[in-house]
Amino acid sequence: MDPSSLLESRQDVQGYKILRPVQGVIESIYKIHHNLGVLSNTIVYATYEQPDHMPLTPATIYKALPLVISEHPALATILIDQPSTKKMARTRTWQARLERICFKDCVRFIDDMAEKEQFIRLIQVEHNT
Repeated sequence: MDPSSLLESRQDVQGYKILRPVQGVIESIYKIHHNLGVLSNTIVYATYEQPDHMPLTPATIYKALPLVISEHPALATILIDQPSTKKMARTRTWQARLERICFKDCVRFIDDMAEKEQFIRLIQVEHNT
């Protein structure tokens, strides 16, 4: 994925490219969990320090995310349902890659002062939403 193709704005966040049908057991279990609303989010928590000890700003993170995703394209994949070509009124699940991501919609920053408490609340709120 070309890092420059990912957006930071709220434009075109629905575009995706279909990659392949979901076939594996683990993917199927994930799909079932997703449909039931169980464990449907991925949350990554990290702390960073720059060599010059300057604060790490959201702008710096937003600039780095496309590079990270280009190195790890699975971070930009989703599961989608498409109508079956073989059976009427049925769907088939496919893996797709998001063409654009609005980082401001899916990245949150936690203030260092209350970091642990805010993180615990974030996990409680976001885990199954």
